[in-house]
Amino acid sequence: MRSTRNTLSWLVAGVAVLSVPAAPRALEAQTGELTILVAPVAVTEPVDRRFGERIAEEIREALELFPGYIAIDRDDARDLIDDNDLDERTMSAIEWRQLAIHLDASLVMVGTATQGGSGVEVDISFMEPTTGDELPMAALTVADDRSHEEAAQQVMGQFGIAVEYARSLAFCADYLASEQPGDAISNCNAALRLSPESERAHYLRGRAFMLNEAWGDAAGDLQRVVDGNGAHSEALESLAFTHAQLGNGPESLSYYQQFLGFQPDKVDVRMRIAYDLTQSGRWGEAVQLLQDGVGRAPDNTDLLEYLTSAALRAGQAAGEVTDAGMIRVAVEASDKLVGLQGDAVKPSTLSNATNAYMLLEEYDNALAFSERALEAIASSDGADADAEMSKEDLLAQVHSSRATIYDRMDDPATGRGGTRTGARVQPGCGERTPAARNAQAEVRRP
Repeated sequence: MRSTRNTLSWLVAGVAVLSVPAAPRALEAQTGELTILVAPVAVTEPVDRRFGERIAEEIREALELFPGYIAIDRDDARDLIDDNDLDERTMSAIEWRQLAIHLDASLVMVGTATQGGSGVEVDISFMEPTTGDELPMAALTVADDRSHEEAAQQVMGQFGIAVEYARSLAFCADYLASEQPGDAISNCNAALRLSPESERAHYLRGRAFMLNEAWGDAAGDLQRVVDGNGAHSEALESLAFTHAQLGNGPESLSYYQQFLGFQPDKVDVRMRIAYDLTQSGRWGEAVQLLQDGVGRAPDNTDLLEYLTSAALRAGQAAGEVTDAGMIRVAVEASDKLVGLQGDAVKPSTLSNATNAYMLLEEYDNALAFSERALEAIASSDGADADAEMSKEDLLAQVHSSRATIYDRMDDPATGRGGTRTGARVQPGCGERTPAARNAQAEVRRP
């Protein structure tokens, strides 16, 4: 088959002149050949079935000369097909992918051939079996179903460029993982020159820009990914973080909420959104978001801590109850925390529970929690670097709350004569708990 060797002599020369930035050491070490499972091209009548088989045969031969890749022997593939009672003439693309996984192939080639108005239209895909990620390949047209050599030549011509694209993309990802954003961006640029619409290349370059703190450039790449694929959760999360760095609060919150629609169990993101909502004064929305999170993770103490303080703040204004239902949420969340943490419960949680019960005029419970708070404060060493309040300030707050409780209980033993002019209830001392502050975490490395 002379045309196959002519194809490869042009192809190898074409690959050599493409300029790609140097590879990181991890990829330079990859010296073994990568295997490709080549499936017969599926044809639709009136195209001759042998046309698809001959294209596959030509490509297998061409891969013998292609640097770095080799086709899996057809007999090996047939043995596995027979073992699984399959028929290669009727196998779907998914079945070929599954077969490629069993054979530990790096890529699998599948395709279709149909009769069009100007000839036979051939659409070939090379994909990674486990993920389904495809190399960029355009459909082609040949004169008729006797033109299998021409079809294979065109496929291999595109494959040479696609391999360079995949190589650049792999280098970009590897440099990104090694936290070398400059080299990552250079390799992603090379990939985008070969496939300008590549979602993966735009996403990786956007992440590299984030690592380089080039937030405007990152937003451009990530927005392009999200516009093309609104279900790309990683891009949504990255875009939300990027807008936060740019000071675009509403945009950041919107994209975080979209992300949470796809990843509802991501507690750190839920906490971050709740924090952004509270910063905007949208306490009720924050409480609902946290309640949904507790419903999904009922024993998550970070969520419960933040829910307690957020609900306590949402249900009052200047120490006066504005929404008793919110205060009840705070009470229930704090009770759950006490049940989960026992003697290890934080004094701030007990203080919040004291205030919540006091606002609901359940003074016996309020006093009981205040006594536990005093005991917890006395036994703590005050060395918690993440604490929102010092040990002294927290102690003063609990004593102030107890004075208000006795005032409202009209207890003669307090000597306050039943007045209601004692200290007002302090807002939840945990309004910004350590868990809430930690929600503003650094961008995760890819």
